[in-house]
Amino acid sequence: ATLRRDGFASLNADEEGGLVITRPFIFDGKGDLFVNADVNRGGELRIAVIDEDTAEELDHFGRDDSVAIYEDATRIAVRWTQRKSLAELKGGYVRFAFHLRTAKLYSFWIE
Repeated sequence: ATLRRDGFASLNADEEGGLVITRPFIFDGKGDLFVNADVNRGGELRIAVIDEDTAEELDHFGRDDSVAIYEDATRIAVRWTQRKSLAELKGGYVRFAFHLRTAKLYSFWIE
């Protein structure tokens, strides 16, 4: 048998969609965000960086700024249209909001 990386469990959303929000954490400013996801045909995954307290999307890191993910892979780099990295968020508390539609989210990490 072969298991995908971090493939023991997933958070799933159907065509109506779903939202997963992380706990707040201090971002150290190093690395990019990656996901292990399986996005089915017709689905998508978008990621927003949101404020710790208000849960409002940060400028240029919102859901609509996120480059949509439409693939099934164990290592997908997350990108935003107007930002090359998360470096400007260094030292601040942030949360990630994962917007899924017809998709499975297995894991995420910063590397």
